[in-house]
Amino acid sequence: MLVLTSTRATAQRLRERVEALLDRSHEELWVGTWGAIGERLLREHSDAAGLDPFFEVLGPAERLAMLLDRLNELPLRQHEIRGNPARLLTHLLEQIDALKAGSNPPEPELAELYAAHDRIVAASGSLDSGDVFLTLSKLLAESADVRQAIADRFLHVMVDELEDTTAAQRAILVTLSQQHPNHLYALEGAASSASPPDLTAWFSNLHPEGEVIEPRVSVPSAKPHSPAAVAEAEPALDPLEPSFRFQGLRVLPANQMSP
Repeated sequence: MLVLTSTRATAQRLRERVEALLDRSHEELWVGTWGAIGERLLREHSDAAGLDPFFEVLGPAERLAMLLDRLNELPLRQHEIRGNPARLLTHLLEQIDALKAGSNPPEPELAELYAAHDRIVAASGSLDSGDVFLTLSKLLAESADVRQAIADRFLHVMVDELEDTTAAQRAILVTLSQQHPNHLYALEGAASSASPPDLTAWFSNLHPEGEVIEPRVSVPSAKPHSPAAVAEAEPALDPLEPSFRFQGLRVLPANQMSP
């Protein structure tokens, strides 16, 4: 089982809840944030990804310091620094991060800065947080062996807070679900209707035979290995409540838990 979420606090809460529901030994249970899980998978497959297994994932402050130290290498012709390059570079780093998350193509000068930024970060043997998902997505797309190994390892995938995922993260889900469609995506209904893209439509396109379930009442269990399901729930509802049954992932009381 693989459980992905957007915050460490949620990951810890879900791990405790899932372990309590299982109440028995289990071969492997990965519960963590997208960043932690992505980094862990890349370290395990670093050779295939062409990475040093001891690579670092740099945060915004570390990358800012790195760019300030090599300011003369950056294409900033159209930007007025006004004696404070840190403020300008912070803004540009935010734009680069948005691009890596899956926003629109960059303007020409930002594309130049994007390339220079990546050269500088790569030269240090490091990645930024956006690179983790782009690199993992590329690895899954290009390496059939790695793709099959990861998909076979995690026969059940649950994603909490789907509304917080980026396009790059959802690309990983698309690739993995093509191997095994036992996926459950939990999505707050209010967020899904208000924020682009329409994630319910995204799910329906990915799994035309899947179901969108509003877990306000119990629904019948579905066959194992059926297409994934999106659970659209109000924030107060509990996606791990034992009375709920989801297509692709069964959540049962501990004494009834099936593999």
